[in-house]
Amino acid sequence: MKIWKKITGSLYTKFMILSIVISVLPIGIIGIVIKINSQKIIEDFAFDKLKAIGELKRDKIFDYFHEQQENIYFLAKKQINIRTMNNLERACSSDKKNLLTFVNTPEYNKIVEVTDGFCKDYKQQYGYNDIYLIDTAGNIVYTVNRETDLSTNIFTGLYKNTSLAKAVRETKKSGRPAISDFELYAPANNEPACFMANSIWSLSGELKGFAAIQIPVSQINDLMQKKYGLGFTGESYLVGIDNLMRSDSRFEEKTTILKKAMHTESVKLGLEGKQGVHIIQNNRDIPVLSYYAPIGLNKEFNCYFDWIIITEINTDEALVSRTKLLDKFKMLGILLILGILIIGFLLARSIAIPITRIANKAKLMALGNLNQKFITKQNNEIGELTNSFRDVQNDLWEKVDHANKIADGDYSVKLKPKSKNDKLSIALNKMTESLCKVSKENKKSMRFTDSQNDLNEKMKGDLDINTISQNIITCLTKQLDAQVGALYLANGTENKLQLISSYAFTKQKKHNKTIKIGEGIVGQAALKKKMILLSDIPDDYFHITSGLGNAKPKNIVVLPITLEDNLIGVIELGSLKEFTDNDLELLNILKENIAIGINSALIRLETNKLLEKTKEQTLEMAMQHEELDKANAELEEQTQALKESEESLQAQQEELRQANEELEEQTKALQMSHDMLQTQQEELRVTNEELEERTKALEKQRDDMNKKNKGF
Repeated sequence: MKIWKKITGSLYTKFMILSIVISVLPIGIIGIVIKINSQKIIEDFAFDKLKAIGELKRDKIFDYFHEQQENIYFLAKKQINIRTMNNLERACSSDKKNLLTFVNTPEYNKIVEVTDGFCKDYKQQYGYNDIYLIDTAGNIVYTVNRETDLSTNIFTGLYKNTSLAKAVRETKKSGRPAISDFELYAPANNEPACFMANSIWSLSGELKGFAAIQIPVSQINDLMQKKYGLGFTGESYLVGIDNLMRSDSRFEEKTTILKKAMHTESVKLGLEGKQGVHIIQNNRDIPVLSYYAPIGLNKEFNCYFDWIIITEINTDEALVSRTKLLDKFKMLGILLILGILIIGFLLARSIAIPITRIANKAKLMALGNLNQKFITKQNNEIGELTNSFRDVQNDLWEKVDHANKIADGDYSVKLKPKSKNDKLSIALNKMTESLCKVSKENKKSMRFTDSQNDLNEKMKGDLDINTISQNIITCLTKQLDAQVGALYLANGTENKLQLISSYAFTKQKKHNKTIKIGEGIVGQAALKKKMILLSDIPDDYFHITSGLGNAKPKNIVVLPITLEDNLIGVIELGSLKEFTDNDLELLNILKENIAIGINSALIRLETNKLLEKTKEQTLEMAMQHEELDKANAELEEQTQALKESEESLQAQQEELRQANEELEEQTKALQMSHDMLQTQQEELRVTNEELEERTKALEKQRDDMNKKNKGF
């Protein structure tokens, strides 16, 4: 114990121990800070880089298929191909030749000679596996390779269920270029094949057949297998909805298209229509950074299938910069410690006191107290050490100030690295950029959410169609800073659009309240059911008018409103500024809410009309029921009167009977003159006839009343 106190009590030993503490403690703190912050920053950078690579490759796929669309357009419009189709049609129809035997004749070779030369050059120029010409009945009348599918019928024959047949059927149905998914194609040695087809039309507009190309696997592999910063372990590949690969793996010698199934978490999420970046175990059970996203072929090219793109790189390689940064810092820390120990060993006695002072201040600074003053008048190493600590202090203050500005939301600040090895400044700058990007995305998301809430609030309640339409167009113009807007409702029965509401909209040339679907920009947007954005506005289009004058809009966007692919209406907005991509994205998000709101208002309107009609029918039925009751009452009165008439008639008959008896008695008793008696008898006979006629009339009236009662 005494020996230890003696050793540690010496200034040299204390200086050496203090030198170790001063060297290790700040470096350790900075190392922890760097490790914590750099890990997140480097991971985010790696994720962003991988996402950018994946999106770039997805764009390359889009560009590639757009190029193939242009090529198939050109191939289908080539006059030599149209003439060849006409010549083959005439040759086969005139002599009723069998196509299977005809394709092996000199006459056939002569007909396709020019097309054969052109298609072979075209195939070689673009690297296609094969080029096909197919007549309207589905017969393959020409191929460059002349495989077993030549002269077969792809609609009814052996290859009617192939990917080539699907592409041709699709273009026949839609009239546009069509793409088919990869499938094994027997005539091509049962290898995976993908086709693009287009209709061939004559100058007179008559369908002459179809042209098709077999897209080579190698070109898609070239797009997928280019490294693009993926290093030694990264790769990109395509997967179909059946979990089978649509491109070859970079790490396998044999083809994997339609042969290898992928069941990773990224593939599962991609098939669900999601996209993102995360760390997973790949199919080789290796931890990788993985980007996944649907390509969107079905939306972009209106095809029956879609692929997902997967871009992956091993985590060890992707995050190697983090390991290198920590290794460099460890090496730098070790070197600093050794340097301080050497300096302490050589200058322990001469610099013990200043070093002690510096150590105490550095110790406080290491604990987070940067309010230390490093002052020296020495021009030796101690002065340099003091200046170095002051520089470190100033640098830390600069970074604290930088961090405070970031905390206050100022992402425009940027540190100037002291050198290329100033990893902390570089990392903080990257962190600032990442935070700025996240902030922008959050603002964008908040804007979209607020806009949806605002619009939903304007459409809430039992509003009529005019009020809800006016609320919608007013809300949209304010949210997109548009100066003029109009909303048209679709009338499906008349194939027209009716202007229902507007905002600061003045009727001008070419802007009527009623527009036919397909007529003008608004009609075309309704017909195609796609958004149209105009930048070059004609002078005779509508102007934005105010009390100080009028001006031509800089941008006009026309947005069709659909619900389950049914056209609800069209919104037209004009602005003196250009609509941003965020504005257009917001419109696409809001259009479904607008469609639902308008459709609900229309349903309420129709429901109210039905209720009014039902009320009118109910009132009419009540009136008819009242008239029926009144008629029944009248019939009852007439029946009662008839009954009273019958009783009166019976009484009169009884009186007549008694009178007859009295007359007979008087005749017998008095034997009055014969003439007078005959006169009285004649009068009695006439009276009886009148009574009988009246009785018959009453009976007839009673029968008529009974029939009328039965009718009611």
